[in-house]
Amino acid sequence: MVESGLSARTIFVLWNVKMNFLVIAAGGAAGALIRVLSSQMLAKVAPDLPWGTVCVNLAGSFLIGYLVSSFSLTYNQKLMILGGFLGSLTTMSTFSLDVVQLIEQKKWLPAIAFWSASAIGSPVVCAFSMWLGGQAK
Repeated sequence: MVESGLSARTIFVLWNVKMNFLVIAAGGAAGALIRVLSSQMLAKVAPDLPWGTVCVNLAGSFLIGYLVSSFSLTYNQKLMILGGFLGSLTTMSTFSLDVVQLIEQKKWLPAIAFWSASAIGSPVVCAFSMWLGGQAK
């Protein structure tokens, strides 16, 4: 026992939990920054449509499929890359808000195109990248 009254095992477990949070937070911060910067850059090109969200969702779907199928990731790599980075890079909440805002603005065709590109494109890109990752082994 250490002076705090906690066993060495308890301290080890608590330390690992803290480290896991830090690993997820580091990945999440990077993913969030890239998502915001991508959206801002693409908003300059197409200011009336949320193509930044589509692009990060497609890129994130590709990356998660490829990484999972191509590499044996460690637990911490999964936490940082899949949970943190890709979890904050791709976001259903932003996607949902963008779709609803387009509908509220009565931009029916852009809403359908945006929804289709994300909802259909993301799983297709993920499946393709998993196939590609399997070919790379």
